[in-house]
Amino acid sequence: PKTPLCKSKDDAFKKLSLHRKKRQSDFLDWLDPSILEGRVTDYFSHNSRIHKIYADRNKCYILKTLRNHIAHDSIKTQREIKKLVIDNLGYLPIRTHNKVNASDVLFSIERNSQKKFIKLFIDYYSDLELSLCK
Repeated sequence: PKTPLCKSKDDAFKKLSLHRKKRQSDFLDWLDPSILEGRVTDYFSHNSRIHKIYADRNKCYILKTLRNHIAHDSIKTQREIKKLVIDNLGYLPIRTHNKVNASDVLFSIERNSQKKFIKLFIDYYSDLELSLCK
């Protein structure tokens, strides 16, 4: 059954917290755009500004990949970050010696805009913040 929309923002966040078994270790995934879209649709009105937070799925994917690599430097995240660098640069920089890190993505230049990814993210999230907080 579909959960009814919440009466207020506080009510929505309380309902989201119900899914957390342990407050210190059980975190909600706010970086997967599909999961995020489901949560926002279930708990916030359909004309809410909150829907903007998952609008750019590519930025959500890049952000999640970077975050996971920084938080969990594992074989899996190393493979994902290498794919991200190759997808965006077309190659792995020679200096990496098969070890890629988040700065290789953040300071690389995005093909379409010719701007560094870090600048694109700062601009995107600054604009998102302004549109959410109007």
